[in-house]
Amino acid sequence: MKPNGYIYADLLAALFILSLVLTAYVPLYMDIQRERKDALIQVTARHLLEEKLMEQNTSGDGGRFDGGPFYVFEWRESLDYPEYQEGCLSYENLKGKKVELCEITKK
Repeated sequence: MKPNGYIYADLLAALFILSLVLTAYVPLYMDIQRERKDALIQVTARHLLEEKLMEQNTSGDGGRFDGGPFYVFEWRESLDYPEYQEGCLSYENLKGKKVELCEITKK
């Protein structure tokens, strides 16, 4: 009895196990990549919000930066603190969820 037949069976078993591992980890890897891009979008939004608050620009405007989502900036009156105004930046992340970042500053 020759042992050559077992080599092919072992190879097929190893390829099957490898394919199972890859099918489990590829979706996980894709989710991690999407979350990483969402984090980058959120950091960009936070920086834009800080810039607008420092400028004290009173007009609402928006824009698209680096091929990312469309950011919309607007000023609101702060209900809790009358001497402050609230600057809010809203955008839609990669999952399609609307995200809004707000900070308050003196008028």
